[in-house]
Amino acid sequence: MIRYSGVLCLLLLLCPAVGRTLEGMWPPETSGALRSEAESLGFHWADQAPLEPSAAPLSAIVSLGTCTGVLVSPDGLILTNQHCLLPSLQIGSDAKTDLLRDGFLARDRKSERALDPNLRVYLVQEQIDVTRAVLRGSVRSRGRTRYERVDRVSKGMVEHCERSGDRRCDLLVSNGGGQFQLVRQFELRDLRLVYAPPSAAANFGGEFDNWMWPRHAADIALLRAYVAPDGSSSDYAETNVPYRSRHWLATSRAGFEPGDPVWLAGFPLRTHRNRTAAELANVIEWQYPRSIQAMNEVMAAINLEGKRRPDVLKKYGAIMQSLANYEKNFRGQLSGFAERHALDSKRIDERTFRDWLKADSERADRYWSDVEALDAHLARWQSQRERDFVYTSVLSGGGAIAQGLGLARDLYRWSLASQKPAYQRDFGYQRRDAYKYVARVESFDKRFDLTLDQRLFEIWLTRYLALPADQRIVELDRWLGLPAKAERPTLAAIQPRIDALFRGTRVGDLNVRQQWLHASPTSLERSKDPMMQLAITLYPAIRRFEKEFKEWQGDDARFRAGYLDALRAYRDGLGDAYYPDANGGLRLALGSIRGDLPGELSVSRYQTTMSGLLAKVSESPDFSYPEPMLSHARRGDFGRYREPAVSNDLPVNFLTDLDITGGNSGSPTINAKGELIGLAFDTTWDSVPSNWVFDPERTRTIHVDARYWLWLLDEVMHADALLVEMGLAPVAPEMSDDDDEHATVPTGQ
Repeated sequence: MIRYSGVLCLLLLLCPAVGRTLEGMWPPETSGALRSEAESLGFHWADQAPLEPSAAPLSAIVSLGTCTGVLVSPDGLILTNQHCLLPSLQIGSDAKTDLLRDGFLARDRKSERALDPNLRVYLVQEQIDVTRAVLRGSVRSRGRTRYERVDRVSKGMVEHCERSGDRRCDLLVSNGGGQFQLVRQFELRDLRLVYAPPSAAANFGGEFDNWMWPRHAADIALLRAYVAPDGSSSDYAETNVPYRSRHWLATSRAGFEPGDPVWLAGFPLRTHRNRTAAELANVIEWQYPRSIQAMNEVMAAINLEGKRRPDVLKKYGAIMQSLANYEKNFRGQLSGFAERHALDSKRIDERTFRDWLKADSERADRYWSDVEALDAHLARWQSQRERDFVYTSVLSGGGAIAQGLGLARDLYRWSLASQKPAYQRDFGYQRRDAYKYVARVESFDKRFDLTLDQRLFEIWLTRYLALPADQRIVELDRWLGLPAKAERPTLAAIQPRIDALFRGTRVGDLNVRQQWLHASPTSLERSKDPMMQLAITLYPAIRRFEKEFKEWQGDDARFRAGYLDALRAYRDGLGDAYYPDANGGLRLALGSIRGDLPGELSVSRYQTTMSGLLAKVSESPDFSYPEPMLSHARRGDFGRYREPAVSNDLPVNFLTDLDITGGNSGSPTINAKGELIGLAFDTTWDSVPSNWVFDPERTRTIHVDARYWLWLLDEVMHADALLVEMGLAPVAPEMSDDDDEHATVPTGQ
């Protein structure tokens, strides 16, 4: 049984879609289970279910690694969110052109701008279930033994799969480590910017409006993928040609009505709906509050330094926007958990599940030992969670904290990995990752400030020094000059050591970084640079920490797979369809155009318009609206994109009840005919707890209306060539609105 909210109808074909929220982000191979629902809603692909990722319409959906995009023309034109490209736009800017502030439009293909060499786009070609091959001989193993066996087999599969230079292969893990899929993807490496609106339009409302409704953001951007003349994947080259898309989505400007069925596809990164009540309690009582505190400390330091030196805010702009986004999201989740009594509900559901499990001796014999083992495993982790939280930032993590030390650490590890055969190289240090280190070294200056890096490292050290002596890192304590097992040492006591570290390092020198990139381990070990020497000093601690992680991860996969097998059996018994938590793979979601209140159908509740945007415009940086958009909007120059249902206003954003999470940014919103009508970019404040607890009456996704971005390209920017390429004839000066209704519009494939 598929779980819906709202009124249940006996004859779905005769019932309106309004109020029928379909929970779940469904893997393509499970789409056959949704066939009856898809047919009743009128989706054009229902008779094809289960859908194949390599066939239309899913083959038009692309991954950007942490976001989604969609092909919208036969010549490799990709639509995604502007916020998905923030780091790339920052790196692609220079002294003459600020791509974030000013936006960008290439008037012809020769003007399309090469971006971050780190940027990649992936087209799924095939997904194969390889569970039996991966777990052969390891099903009942645990700890580091299980981890290393699975790791060794996985690396072999990926290496074999990637023998073609065009192919990127990944192993997707689901059901807690009980299921594996090998995903073969075509990798596009030459990505060029075609269009991005100024940030003032793309992120209109700023952090104030983030996660909120009503919303008025033009969060879109266009890229073009290029390949070698023979069609193979290639790094940037002037001789490259546009990628010829096998399939793409046609863009509709016809609009929609509340209750119209819609669906989307994308690459959601993580959900936690099948986690235990104890894990939700940990998130509510410790993890999110602790993370919020840490993020606010970092943002305060960046803002303080930015007031002194505005160039710092430019360098750390993408980091700041990401931190602010997560901080607000975590606060929203905590608020939503409390309002819904989510933990109490989770505990009741879990108690019912466990009672069912123990009520039958056969079930108990099969599953109960794994359930108990998972409980004990999670309890052990909680005793060292603060230590792990602190360690991760410097020993294995990235982000804003200790960028200089993080780069030195990773380049030393890269040099060590380069001496090893493929199967012995750790994840992230394989041959296929070389381009990431080259790009990181070359672009480092654009997101790094030495003075601020020292301040952020001192913030981390303050957290570190507060750990119990037996949880601190012996090598770091020795480097800092601390007495053995010193209790609660102060930052002031080690300040001279920190000052000398940042005064003496040349990590900010491009030539030095390039030397490090190509140096042997022995050469780096002889380096006199204090940052590199600290990274090398910490390497034994890094290896110890990783061994602990592998032990923990192996146990977690072993016990959680058993727990989830039991949970699935329980839900099957209830008649509830089971779907695995999101894992970065391709997923589908089905739903409808729906307002922000249950049963609400008024236009004002499911759609925003340009008049609403103009009412918000002010001198505040968050609510400034740039020219020439502002002048066109104030004159009401909306052309064929005006919406008669809202007093001939221009549609801007709209709501659906589609189920999404992080990674779905840039997912195409598709109507029953298979046409592109919007682009997902956010959820509402009430929806943010849905990563853990899905609430069909409150879950709403916010989309950019296709008519808004078409208006920007057509009426404002006069990007006629792009419109023709997308199958939409531009407005001719002599063409009236009535004539335009009869214009021929080619369809996508």
